[in-house]
Amino acid sequence: MEQASLSLQSVQAVCDNATVNLYSAAAGFQTNGNLLISPLSIVYASLLLYLGSQGETRRNLDNALHFSDRLGPVNVTPAFSEALALLKVPASLAAVSNATKTTATTRTVRARHQKVLPGGPEDSPSFQLALANGVFVEESYALNPNYLSNVTKFLRASVVPEKFVKDSEASRKDINNWVDARTGGKIKDILPTGSVDVSTKAVLVNAVYFKSSWETAFKTTQTKKGDFNLLTAGRKLGLQYLELPYADYEASLLVLLPRKTAGLRDLEKALSADLLGRLAGDADDSQIINVTLPRFKTGSAFDLTRLLQKIGVNDVFTMNADLSGMAPEGDLLVSSAVHKTFIDVNEKGTEAAAASALVISTKMAMVQMKPLVPPISFNVDHPFVYAIRHNPTRLIVFIGRVETF
Repeated sequence: MEQASLSLQSVQAVCDNATVNLYSAAAGFQTNGNLLISPLSIVYASLLLYLGSQGETRRNLDNALHFSDRLGPVNVTPAFSEALALLKVPASLAAVSNATKTTATTRTVRARHQKVLPGGPEDSPSFQLALANGVFVEESYALNPNYLSNVTKFLRASVVPEKFVKDSEASRKDINNWVDARTGGKIKDILPTGSVDVSTKAVLVNAVYFKSSWETAFKTTQTKKGDFNLLTAGRKLGLQYLELPYADYEASLLVLLPRKTAGLRDLEKALSADLLGRLAGDADDSQIINVTLPRFKTGSAFDLTRLLQKIGVNDVFTMNADLSGMAPEGDLLVSSAVHKTFIDVNEKGTEAAAASALVISTKMAMVQMKPLVPPISFNVDHPFVYAIRHNPTRLIVFIGRVETF
């Protein structure tokens, strides 16, 4: 893989930090069971907000998400725009049929560091990745032209007029349909009933869709039922790491498996941006591995307000919010926010989707090949942490855990 530009390396640093902090927050709120978030979706939704913030509110967003200290104030939007150009891959968003119930499946793969091969994903229909931003604005409310110029130029956002005042329910359905169409039909009703009303001035939305076959296919004839050991207490941290490439090595499934059956909680506590950055360099590219991986399908829904507050974003939700970069009046705040995700991992590959929405309202309404060695086994039969990474940018698109089926 070619060396990433300095700006892309900085974007990776920002996103790795956000990945760990947001995952920790989500795991704190959802202490048991499966969970899944898309830190990339949350970061890009936050950027839509960041571009409209000023003063202490922008400083608060910077302190929590580290945009400026990593990139410098004038480089934030160009750097994320550069990353977006690599992430925003043309894709067919047609949904695939649901997979059958979870079982264990086995295959042999060569564990190695990923390399981007000649030809892009547009040459391979087996790999799809799409990221979309949208700004839905009340038709009678004027947003700052400079703000609209920046979100369309740097974040490629669609700006869509809505009738929140005249028909807020129809507008809510419009936004939900927009998200549904851009997530392969996997994220439905991102905005629940009552989440927008006559006081809503804008809704900032990000949607992510990922679908890819494996670079080396699993054999469905080897699919079988197997035991998955559930979590028990009192074990120490130990880690096994596996990187499974998707089609054309454009992305990878990263599996972080505690050596001990009950090591998930310790692993989650030890998760760090540094650990995420070091894992790929530690991979052994000479070893044949027999992989047993459970097939799973799951999803999550989070109050994004609580997640962002947990990592230090506070001003935008209060009467102190300064969103004067979005609208001259400066009378806006974030009244609600939501994040939803979906993932299906099976023998053919993976399909995943996410969406993040921030509702903006007026304040008054708020109260090379190496010699082979004998294969080893990698049996994923107890709770683990996993992530999907886009290899050209090294950005984590999804991160989650599997604890139960």
